[in-house]
Formats: sequence, structure tokens, C-alpha cells
Amino acid sequence: MQALGKIRSDLRAIRYYYARKPFFDSAGYVTGAHEVVGLAARYNEVMRSASPQLYDLYVGLYVRNSTQEAFSEERSYTQDYIQRQNKRLLQFLQAKV
Repeated sequence: MQALGKIRSDLRAIRYYYARKPFFDSAGYVTGAHEVVGLAARYNEVMRSASPQLYDLYVGLYVRNSTQEAFSEERSYTQDYIQRQNKRLLQFLQAKV
């Protein structure tokens, strides 16, 4: 089981990767794929077994790079609810990664 701090760090790296995916894709042709590509693939594999709600949250916050505020408005949820769901997501990943 990984520490929550490591999971948070991984998720920040994954968010950055998806925000700059065209750069990573083009640079990967020259230098080879960065390790964050594999990290994202590992987390994506784990998320395929998550509940639909947690999967939606992961994609919204970390793949699509939305803020919790923007995601809560888009889904018509309160920010508090999204924060609680994000905590559930972290716990799920901690148990699975």
C-alpha cells in the first residue's frame, strides 16, 4: 500500500502529463517515452475497476485537467461533495496501487 502523499504526487504528475500530452507524445518520438506515460497507464488500468462515479471523477480531474470547482459546476454537485469523492478516490488508489 502506497502512502497518500505518493498517490497525490503521482496524480499531479498524471494531470500534468495529460495537460501537456501533445508535447509528451512528440518528444517521445525523439527521446523515448517519459516514465510518466507508464505511470498514467498503470493508474488508468487500476481505474478501470473503480466505481463509475470514481472513474468519472478521475477522468474529469486528472485526465481532462478540471479543477474541483469546475468539475462540481459541470456535474451540478457541491464542491464539498467533490472533495469527499476525491478523498474516496485517493483511498481507492491507495488500496489498489
